[in-house]
Amino acid sequence: MNKMLLSIGFAAVAGISSVAFDSAYAADYSPVVSTSVQYLDLNLSTPTGAEQMLHRIKAAAHRVCNPEPALQALSESAEWRTCMTTSVSDAVRRLDSPMVTAAYAGRTQPTVVLAQYKSH
Repeated sequence: MNKMLLSIGFAAVAGISSVAFDSAYAADYSPVVSTSVQYLDLNLSTPTGAEQMLHRIKAAAHRVCNPEPALQALSESAEWRTCMTTSVSDAVRRLDSPMVTAAYAGRTQPTVVLAQYKSH
């Protein structure tokens, strides 16, 4: 993605009463909440830039998926975690930056095994 702006969104499942809408419509109704992340000021080919971008993506996902539910609300907490995970992973995938993908996967630099020696 060559844009210097990345949109992060999640289709939130809305609790719609079947009294007001028929159940078929209610099941299909999923409003999309989104925000944008600017990264013109970052060099995504460096570990520092990639980490900063990942931090911005996670912060944007937090805004999209907000509010974070209380720990006692287990079903809401599961939905919030799904929103966060889906929003961040989708944004990282769409950004298509090897360093940001590596940072998201927990590596600081992408690596490739060129040769491997196994002693007996």
